Amino acid sequence: MIRYKLSRNAKILFVGINPHPGSYSRGVPFSDNKAFWYLMNRAGLINEKASDLRSDELLKQMYEKRFKQTYNLNFVNLVNRPTREVKNLKKGEEKIGVAKVLEAIRIYRPNVVCFIGKVTY
Repeated sequence: MIRYKLSRNAKILFVGINPHPGSYSRGVPFSDNKAFWYLMNRAGLINEKASDLRSDELLKQMYEKRFKQTYNLNFVNLVNRPTREVKNLKKGEEKIGVAKVLEAIRIYRPNVVCFIGKVTY
């Protein structure tokens, strides 16, 4: 299960649709396809060794210890149930998550909200 840790005034709140089963089992968003993490590193949002991002264990340590505290970034999903593809979600399953994200934006006041993908938006 992925534990989402939100902090006040985060630089960015990333909003995903739902986790991939591999990411869900590792407890780290986008750990099944690590392109997200490589791009975050190249963009300067995080500062980690590329080799550390390849390691599931080191990526998890970074996510749990530095993603929120050091980098001041947050992450949530609209649906916490893992699926291989978005089309496997049931229509309306995201509605509870939309309400939670709107509440998180209101309470935690991130500087930027980044919706990952058109379906999420």
